[in-house]
Amino acid sequence: MKSARNGSSEYPDSSRQLPWHWMFGVAAVLAAGTGAWTLWGSSEVRIARPLPSVSSQRLFPLKEVLDASNLKSLQHQQVILAGTFTGHVVVLKDRDMAGRSGYYVLEPLIERGDNGLAVLVQRGWVAPNSRDFERRIISPKHEVVIEGRLAIPSLGLDDKAAGEKGLMRENLNLQRYSREIGIPLVPMVVLEEPGPDWTEKQIRQDLFQRRWSELYPEDKNIARNGWGLLVLGAAFAALGLWMQPTRRRR
Repeated sequence: MKSARNGSSEYPDSSRQLPWHWMFGVAAVLAAGTGAWTLWGSSEVRIARPLPSVSSQRLFPLKEVLDASNLKSLQHQQVILAGTFTGHVVVLKDRDMAGRSGYYVLEPLIERGDNGLAVLVQRGWVAPNSRDFERRIISPKHEVVIEGRLAIPSLGLDDKAAGEKGLMRENLNLQRYSREIGIPLVPMVVLEEPGPDWTEKQIRQDLFQRRWSELYPEDKNIARNGWGLLVLGAAFAALGLWMQPTRRRR
């Protein structure tokens, strides 16, 4: 290394080096921007598709769930149900749909007829900033016809559900909840979906979003990819700062 006595610096001339710090800075902005758009920008266009039309409009009897030898044989079967909502609404916090965090709204539906069977319906997902949230999730008192798909319950951690009560919860155990409200619930839930006659405008304007992760497995990578890009952007930014050239004060 040349001595500083003859006028040369101990450090290499940074003006002759490639501007790596700027390149990493640009990469950081691109990665972070893409990650943010993946998480929050593009999610607005991801909506549930209407259910396909079925040749038979037969109402599904909930007794078939009780009679099934293997519940997996009914997983995601399309069903039409007629009955009345009970008014026992439960809201599960911190639930994701299409890369966004919000609430699942659930409520039992008593089947039409005299058998007294009911099923817990996952009515939809609601954003946390929805206006008049608690008032708008009240179900109609008259008989309704809903469509959706059967699913094996996935409602959180059973051991933590025991101590939770009230409207807002984080976990729900189906059998324990059935005893809590005094209504027999079949051991499956119904993921309510838009019917075949729903238009895209109706789906977008509805309070509930119904793009269930069980039915749209491609959405599971949205959050992972978005956060991964944000972390990559932060790493590029840190590397760019670390490589930023420093000049020795004279």
